[in-house]
Amino acid sequence: MKLAAAAITSGELSIREASAVYGIPKSTLERHKNKKVQVPGCLGRFQPTFDINIEKELVSYCVDMQHRLFGLSLTDLRQLAFKLAERNGLSHKFNEDKQVAGKDWVQGFLRRNPQICLRAPEPTSIGRAVGCNSVQVGRFYDLVEETYRMHPNIHSALSCVER
Repeated sequence: MKLAAAAITSGELSIREASAVYGIPKSTLERHKNKKVQVPGCLGRFQPTFDINIEKELVSYCVDMQHRLFGLSLTDLRQLAFKLAERNGLSHKFNEDKQVAGKDWVQGFLRRNPQICLRAPEPTSIGRAVGCNSVQVGRFYDLVEETYRMHPNIHSALSCVER
């Protein structure tokens, strides 16, 4: 695409010739030439809600929550996306009444970010109850300490709890 656009811009090839040489539809090349493509790599007239940086931040938050053993459900992610768009003043097509992002947005988001795993919370099984041992409790407190080091302005009753 970049080679075809460069050839058209330099006047080396016409749009029709570039279409034949590079196998790209003429209408696509016209859109690129007229700068009507707002987000490179997006198909059609799709305008994403979040830019790449905000979406990476959302992905890192979801992955961080998974590592902290607090997985998000599908509903949690949809509500989180809506609140993120609202607080940043972004234009979106999310449901204003229910205050959630759409199912299509979530499907696309999960397709773009396969490292995210969403699960519905499940009741505590006997395996989890038995797994609550000193090693796991120590791991929890290590995560708490790491959080306090990363965010020193957080004050909580947990700060006075010792192992």
